Amino acid sequence: MNNYETVFILTPVLSDAQVEEAVQKFEGLLKEKGCEIVAKEKWGLKKLAYPIQ
Repeated sequence: MNNYETVFILTPVLSDAQVEEAVQKFEGLLKEKGCEIVAKEKWGLKKLAYPIQ
């Protein structure tokens, strides 16, 4: 079995509830496709090297 890692970036103006909803939606999509989530980390807000438009 192959293991994959992914990181997704959300806009910082979302509330905690909206962030959690987006995470649940993404997890649901992965599980629907047969993926097993073995670990999950919440990194919180990070300063990026340059702004994303």
